[in-house]
Amino acid sequence: MKCYYHKENPAVGICQACYRGICQDCVAIQESSICCNNIICKERTNNLFTVINTNINAAKSRKVRSSYIFEIIMGILFIIIGYLFFSPGDNSFAIVFIIMGLTYFLYGIFPFMTLLYQKRKISKK
Repeated sequence: MKCYYHKENPAVGICQACYRGICQDCVAIQESSICCNNIICKERTNNLFTVINTNINAAKSRKVRSSYIFEIIMGILFIIIGYLFFSPGDNSFAIVFIIMGLTYFLYGIFPFMTLLYQKRKISKK
């Protein structure tokens, strides 16, 4: 493949924005990719990486939030099951469920509250 701009030079890569072959003289490094050494391609490549990074961060945030909510719900369910199995005689089985429920609940609530606090702190800036 030859360079789109310099037909005599071999292409060293393909522009991330316009998908043309580019030689060593035409290449510009943007983020972790290459593009043509012109303003339009540089801007398109920067926009592309901005969108990609935004989506990655949003996906991480959703996964974290949903895992905390799952742990909180599981904790509440284990506590309820523990109380349902609570009997006047031998209640060791119920205590195990209650302890597991409290562990799940606390493991989910503290990081979740920290996450909410950080988001509120960032939004106030």
